[in-house]
Formats: sequence, structure tokens, C-alpha cells
Amino acid sequence: MVFIVNIHSARLILYSQWTVLTCSIVSLFLIGVCISCVNIIVISQMQQRVPKDKIGRVMSLNTMVSMGLIPVSYGLVSLLLNGAVSLTILLTCAGMFIIALCTWLWRYGVAIRGMQ
Repeated sequence: MVFIVNIHSARLILYSQWTVLTCSIVSLFLIGVCISCVNIIVISQMQQRVPKDKIGRVMSLNTMVSMGLIPVSYGLVSLLLNGAVSLTILLTCAGMFIIALCTWLWRYGVAIRGMQ
């Protein structure tokens, strides 16, 4: 899964650099495919690992957090774009942040899961 997310992040960085419409369309399509793959894997893992009596609560919490952060991210991006941060820099930084976060989680995720 980390590999898929890193591919998504690399596509995001490439998308920020391309000026050809066809390349941008292909990149956005591949980003959408990667997001769908990650969502399927995450939901399947949650359904396997969460006790059956708590699956509804966990899935509703996951949906609430993911949908609830959309307006926050729209607001943050709007403020950054209004503050003269270019879209190229914003997308490149977002892609690099996702790669760094996934690498950190891949490296330390087992230790975090082992904590009680």
C-alpha cells in the first residue's frame, strides 16, 4: 500500500510540473486510480481487523474524519493560493509531504501498532 501511495505522490509532483494537457489528464486519471486502490485496501483492512460489534462505529468515524477534513483542506489551499503561493509549489510540497509521511509510517508503523 505504501508503494501505491508513493506512486500517487510522484504523480502529484509530476502533475504540478506538466504543461501539456494530455499528460495532465493521464496523470489525474492515474492519481484517481491510486486513490481508489488505497481506499479499497484501507477499508478491507479495517473490516478485517476491527471487531464485528464495533465496525459501524469505526467506519462512521473514518467517513466523518475524511469528509470533515475536505472543507478544512479547501480553506487552507485557498488561503495559500491567495497568499501568492504558486500551484506548482503547493502540489510539489504536498507530494513530497505524502512521500515523507508514508516512508515514516512504513518505517515506524510496526512499532506504533505494537504499543498498548
